[in-house]
This record gives sequence, structure tokens and C-alpha cells, in this order.
Amino acid sequence: MEPRIQYAKTEDGVNIAYWTMGEGGTPLVMTTPLGFSHISLECEEPELLAWYQRLAAHRMVVRYDPRGYGLSQRELSDEELARAFDDWDIRAVVERLGLQRVSLLSNAGHAGIAPVFAAQHPELVDRMILVSPAHGPDFRNHPGVRAMLALAKEDWKLFTETWAYTFTGWSRGSRAREYARFIRRSVSQEFVVRMLEPLFAFDVTPYLSRVEATTLVMNDVRGRTGSLETARLVASGIKNARFVQFEDVGGAVYENEQVQKPIQEFLGDPADEPTAVVLPSGTAVILFLDIADSTALTTKLGEFERTLRAAEQAIERERATNA
Repeated sequence: MEPRIQYAKTEDGVNIAYWTMGEGGTPLVMTTPLGFSHISLECEEPELLAWYQRLAAHRMVVRYDPRGYGLSQRELSDEELARAFDDWDIRAVVERLGLQRVSLLSNAGHAGIAPVFAAQHPELVDRMILVSPAHGPDFRNHPGVRAMLALAKEDWKLFTETWAYTFTGWSRGSRAREYARFIRRSVSQEFVVRMLEPLFAFDVTPYLSRVEATTLVMNDVRGRTGSLETARLVASGIKNARFVQFEDVGGAVYENEQVQKPIQEFLGDPADEPTAVVLPSGTAVILFLDIADSTALTTKLGEFERTLRAAEQAIERERATNA
């Protein structure tokens, strides 16, 4: 069942959609693992929903749509759009839920928001995970990205399909077409084009030295999902960070076990081991004991009594051991 959609209002009056899943533990606040964000449509993807549910097994998971995306407010003034890479959206959700301490999990272009929030609110952030982090220079200086964004201005459908094939892998035709449709439902062409200026201007580096949270930075070894240079820059700039590389198998982070496992270990998820059954207080256990050849033993009463006493002693030892 889809989580209940709720709204928080930012300091500048923008409505931000979010949902929560699970309870307890240190809440995990997440940006989208798909590059583009739509918190309702994401729950229609069985594998992604299963990942959210695994993460929510040990804590509250919070997913939100940034301004301009999904179910959050899409009509934005120039001033509201300029704050897309501030921490106002995530801060509004954290404050709306009254959270005192959180972990952050952020991916790709949205991964820059997490260090901004962690730097400006160190008292709130316990742990932070950045997967394939990117910032303005990555997009501003990359000829392929600039060509893709130029395409977005001219042919919206071709842009979404090209982006989807690049993201998911060119051999995954139907998967890529589904992702392209997801992009078109998640965000408008106008918004993507208008985002270019604040996207190219955003620089995460001034915030890194102020981050106190224990941090895991991850990137694929070939740099397809994000710049290796930027990932190393981010990891080296945060004093409590460690850097992990993973093999790129195509698709999103939730489809890659090499990404999922370190994340769950970093968050301290307990192993999936069977737990002991705890019976309610006052429960009585009745044991039926059938001694082999008891009929024959009754003819030799002494042997029968010795066998019975041995069985009783074994039961007492077992009960003492498990007390």
C-alpha cells in the first residue's frame, strides 16, 4: 500500500510533499535514487518499493519531492527556483515531523543538498550517505551533459528517452522507456530548462569542512553514475568520511547489491537472523514422554525407574540451561 502523502511548507512558502514509512530508530531522510523525483510513482516500482521497505524495517524512512518535482509545488517564481539547492526543502520536512536527529541518504545531483543541510545543522545529522555526488562544475564542464540539456530545450521526449537509456543502459529497452515516462510525469520541460542556471552555479565544496556527521561516500569505479574526481573531492573534504567504490551494473542504486549492502552495514542494520521465540508470562509447556519398550521394562521395575529418573534429570538440565 502506498504511504500517505503529507505536506510541509518551506520558509519561503513552497509546499513540499513527503511520506514516511516504518518507525523507530534514527529516521533516514532520503532524496530520490532515480535522479528525477516523484514519491508516489516510485512506490509503483516493486523493486524500489521493496528497497524502501527493507530500509524501513529498522527505522522511519522519509522520502520527499524537492520543489519543482513530483507532488511538490511545481509553479515556482525565479526567487523560489534559485533556492532549489539550498536546504530549505529538507529542513521544512524535518521540522514538520519534529525530528531531533536524522541520517541522510542522497544520490547524484541531489546529493549536494545533504552536505548543505549537514553543514548548517550539525546537531541534527548523525550519519550521511552520498552516492555518486555531483555539483555545478560536473554539469557545467561536461560536454555530454551540456549537449543533453541543450536537447531538453528542443525535444523534450527525445531528451527523456536519451537520458533514460544512458541511465539504465542501452540494452534495457523496455526499462528505459518506462523510466523516460517516469521523468515526463515527474517534472516539466520548462522546469528542467529553468534549472540550468542554478544547477551550473551550485558548488558543494564550501560546505564540506563544516560537516561533522560520519559519512559514507560511494561511486562506481568507471565514473558513469558520477564523477570519480568529485566523489573523492567530497570524501576528502569531510573529516569523518570514508570512500567506497562499486562496480557499475547499470540502472539505479537500488538494483545494485554492491551499493545496498554497504549502505545497510553503514546504517547498522542487524543481520537477518532468526530470533528466539519469547512466550507470554505464565505460559505452560506440557511435555509428553514416551519411553521405548516401556511395557517390557515394567516387568523389570528397577530398570524402568532408572530410565525414568534419567529422563527427568535430562529435562531438568535442559530447563536450567535455558532459564
